[in-house]
Amino acid sequence: DDARWKSTCETIIDLIESASSDDSILIGISSYGGMLDMATRIASAIRISKAHITTLSLGPVASAGCLVWCEGHERLISAGSYFMQHEAWTTLRGKTTAIAKTALMVSDYVKRIIFSKALSVGLFTEEEVNNMVDRSRDVYISAREAARRTGAKVL
Repeated sequence: DDARWKSTCETIIDLIESASSDDSILIGISSYGGMLDMATRIASAIRISKAHITTLSLGPVASAGCLVWCEGHERLISAGSYFMQHEAWTTLRGKTTAIAKTALMVSDYVKRIIFSKALSVGLFTEEEVNNMVDRSRDVYISAREAARRTGAKVL
């Protein structure tokens, strides 16, 4: 139910934003993905939080889950997890010219904004991001490979 999920996300965001510099928050992630707007809001809250935020992969960390995991001030990986990223999914309706413009804008946003953190922490390569955006490919990375690329500790 979308309303319940949005309420849960708002609670998570409120917790992260109200935390002090004396606080530590551990966010465990096991997700096949989800609503990009909610993940973006959680990731933004992590980025500006005064607290020390640790993200921990607990299983599949896919799509929007990758965005949240990458924003952790410290990132940990459980041995049984894996990562998957792909071009954003969207549903558009309306005039064809507006759809075409919106699709290009969303594609550019995903490449420049959403994937930028994954690139900066080393989770995905530029070539992999180009394959996702330009060729609509899904990219899978094992826990071991993600740890090697990002320097995250495997638990």
